[in-house]
Amino acid sequence: MKCFNHEDREAAATCQRCGKGLCRECASKYTPCLCDDCFEAIQNENHARKVAELEQRKQSRLDKLSFTRWDLMLNCLLGAPFAIYTIYTLIVESYGISLENILVIPWMFCLPAGWRTMSKLIRLGESGNTIIFIDTDSAFYMFVANLLVRCAGAFFLGIPSFLFQIYKMTRAKKAVEVATQEALSAAQR
Repeated sequence: MKCFNHEDREAAATCQRCGKGLCRECASKYTPCLCDDCFEAIQNENHARKVAELEQRKQSRLDKLSFTRWDLMLNCLLGAPFAIYTIYTLIVESYGISLENILVIPWMFCLPAGWRTMSKLIRLGESGNTIIFIDTDSAFYMFVANLLVRCAGAFFLGIPSFLFQIYKMTRAKKAVEVATQEALSAAQR
C-alpha cells in the first residue's frame, strides 16, 4: 500500500480513523496516527462542540437572568402598594413627613421580598431544604405562630433580601456578558 499524501513512498501505518495508508513522515505528524483530513475533521468537531457548549452556557445564564429579573420585578410590583399605602398614611394621617417616617417607606417597599424569602425558608408541612419545619397536624396556634414568624422575618429580612436580589441580577448580567464574549471569541476561531 502506498502513502495517501506521497504516492512514491510505501505506507508504514494507517490512519486510525479512516484507514488511509501513511508513510513514516505522515504517520509521525499527529498522535494518534491520523491523516491531515481526519485531524482537521476532529479539530472542527471539537471546535463545534466547544461553541455549542458555550452557547448552551450562555443560554442557561440568560434564563437565570430572566428569572432573576422577573423575581425582582415581582417584588417591586408587590412592594409598591405597601410603599404607596405608607406614603398615604404619613400624609393623610398627619404624622407629618420626617426622617424617621421617610425611612419606613423603603422598609415597607421591601416587605414582600422578605416575606418571599421567609416563605422559602419556612415550608408549612413540607420537608426538604428548609430551616424550620412545621407539621400540618398541629393545632391552629401553630398556624398563627408560623404567620407571626413569617411576618417578623419579612420585617427584618426585607431590605437585605431586596438588596441581595439586586446583587444577584447584576451578577447574572455580568455572567451573561462573559458568556457572550466567550461564545463570540470561540465562534471566531
